[in-house]
Amino acid sequence: MKKSVFVVGFLMLVIFCQAQNVQVVSVPKYQASSIYYFTRLINWPTAASTGEFIIAVVGNEEVSKELSTLAAGKTVGAQTIKVKSFKRIEDIDGYNNIVFLAGTMGVPIKKLAQKVDGQKTLLITECEGLLNWGSAINFVERGGFWKFEVNKTNILTKGLQVSSQLEKMAINVI
Repeated sequence: MKKSVFVVGFLMLVIFCQAQNVQVVSVPKYQASSIYYFTRLINWPTAASTGEFIIAVVGNEEVSKELSTLAAGKTVGAQTIKVKSFKRIEDIDGYNNIVFLAGTMGVPIKKLAQKVDGQKTLLITECEGLLNWGSAINFVERGGFWKFEVNKTNILTKGLQVSSQLEKMAINVI
């Protein structure tokens, strides 16, 4: 009985989404496309605008794959985007323009913040409350949908410039 109610409910949701022209997107795809879009809404200083534009993904291979596919052949300014995947914070090497720390890895944000201290690196996380611990952009789930919040101070402290459009899109700006 419960199974049939679930199936009927799921089918109704699919029909509703199709009727409303709503596209259901996976969390890794949403996060990857958002991270890519953030490259258009944040400006890095000239000193950080040479060589490749490196996006490091820590702890989420699915986001890394989606982002690699999305960013293939694309640039940020004159810099070709390169996506690197790491299992642990300790594995991160060199300079990275963006570091995305997956939710299950959220606890060691202090360690990551120390690792990139003094660098022009945008830190993105997906764990409730991490804006207060060094994250610049944090993905959060609200009402069954993934959104993001922004800590403008953490962005500016890194010497980065934030677009007012990013602030308008965020559900929370501190």
